[in-house]
Amino acid sequence: VELRKNMNQLFASREEILKIQLETEAQTKIINSLAIVSKADIRGDITYVNDEFVKWSKYSREEVIGQNHRLLKSGDQDDAIFVDLWKTISSGKIWRGEIKNKAKDGSFYWVDAIIAPVLGSDGRPKEYIAQRFVINDKKAREAEMNTLLVESRAIQNKMQLLMNETEAQTK
Repeated sequence: VELRKNMNQLFASREEILKIQLETEAQTKIINSLAIVSKADIRGDITYVNDEFVKWSKYSREEVIGQNHRLLKSGDQDDAIFVDLWKTISSGKIWRGEIKNKAKDGSFYWVDAIIAPVLGSDGRPKEYIAQRFVINDKKAREAEMNTLLVESRAIQNKMQLLMNETEAQTK
């Protein structure tokens, strides 16, 4: 009777594990269809990339596996961002920020990046998982707004000069 009870519990546990595994696989498929996903070892060397990574970076899997993520660095951002990124994830915390990447063909693309450490039983990072969402449209709108702001200030300055000239002429 005890053996039968243990077997039933084992089968129930096994079914629960299978259910969780299938749900996890479905969630992974959804994420992989929406986001740029990669994994890296503790040095930042790429160990996995999904199809979206290949699409946006324009590198093949074979070209990036084993390469450091610096391969995508645009050179247009302050190094302090990357120092903060590494300090955060190597301490076991999640980092989030906007990164400008450079594709193989020299084109650029902006991403909203979330990088999380996978911690080992000792509590230290064993690898890193990154999910990124392309935000090129957002960055284009920001650039447009900045241009309009600069133009608006220039017009205001010209108007002030004209008003000052007019005022001086009427005195």
